[in-house]
Amino acid sequence: MISKSDFLVEPHISNRLNCTNCWAKNLCGGGCHHENLDLTGKVTTPPIHYCILTQKQLEATLYLYLRLTEEQREILLEKKNMKELVKNGNQN
Repeated sequence: MISKSDFLVEPHISNRLNCTNCWAKNLCGGGCHHENLDLTGKVTTPPIHYCILTQKQLEATLYLYLRLTEEQREILLEKKNMKELVKNGNQN
């Protein structure tokens, strides 16, 4: 059984050997601690399918963002618009 303090300290991204060379490690964080423990038996080891899925999602997000015009990027990142979208439940 893993202690609570180890559960919080052990999974830090710098302790995840399979994340060392991953380009997405600082965006991903190495997955959910609970899922990692349940699926691989180790908090520090995300399942490979999680890694592949996360990398593909991040690649698609970056690709779409780079295709936006400057005006679209400003609209997307403008806090006022984000608050309005949340407030209205994105009913446009």
